[in-house]
Order: sequence, then structure tokens, then C-alpha cells
Amino acid sequence: MLDNLLPSLSPRAQRITESLVHFICKDLQPCNVVNNAGFRWMVQTLEPRYKIPQRVHMVNAVPKMYEEVEEAVKMYLSSAQRVALTCDGWTSRATESYEAITSQHISTDARPSIRESSQRLQGPTDCFREGLDRTIRGSPKLRLMEKKKERGMQG
Repeated sequence: MLDNLLPSLSPRAQRITESLVHFICKDLQPCNVVNNAGFRWMVQTLEPRYKIPQRVHMVNAVPKMYEEVEEAVKMYLSSAQRVALTCDGWTSRATESYEAITSQHISTDARPSIRESSQRLQGPTDCFREGLDRTIRGSPKLRLMEKKKERGMQG
């Protein structure tokens, strides 16, 4: 059976690993979910030749995905002349705190664009919030708008 495993660098194995990291990030799962018997059974049912990475690999892959998403957000916001941000926070019935951040701007092809991100407030989410703050502050057009606002100028 071991001879029949997918090579870890094969496109199929890399795509599955990428989807596991996406699952962990999107659904706010702990990295050790890859050790859970039910999870392992499900993945092995879907692709018996796939070797599930260790938790350590996931711990290292999550920050990498964060950096990729942060860069995409920077690129997305830097193309806008003006951006409207809306923040909303709420608590679930299970007393879990959530925060949603929505950005809106008109894209270069004159279509309205809305992006929303909703996260449960836990340790890593503080990093998410700090990263978004850095992203917003890092946008040259947004810095210019802030300077104009400080000087009492419009626009």
C-alpha cells in the first residue's frame, strides 16, 4: 500500500494539501484536526493514496496562506480611489464573539465591488485584525486620503 502513495510534490497531493489548509483557515479549525480519526477516515475515503500532513506542517502552512491573502487584499484595496469600510461585531448564542469587516469600492470597470470577511474572535483573529489594519494603513491612496482628512481637505 505504501508504494501506491501519491508523491507529496505531485500536483494532486499539493492541491489536496492546499484545500486542507483552506479548510482549517476558512472554518476556523485547529491545526490538529488532521490528527482526528474521523477527519483522517474522510480524507482517506476521498483519496486513499494521499498521505495526510502532520499538524506541524499545517501550523507552518496557515501563516503562509495568511500572507497570500493579506497580499491579495493589499492589491485589491490599492486599486481603489476610495474605499468604504464597515465593521460589525456580534456574539453568537454560544457566546462566541465574531467580527465582520466589509469593504466597498467602485472597480476600474465601474462595477460596484463588495468584499466581506467574517471571523470568530479568538487568538489568531487578533492577528487578522492587526493584519487588516496594516493593510489599510499601508495603502498609498488611503494614506493620502487620511492626510487630506487631517488637513481638512476633501477627497
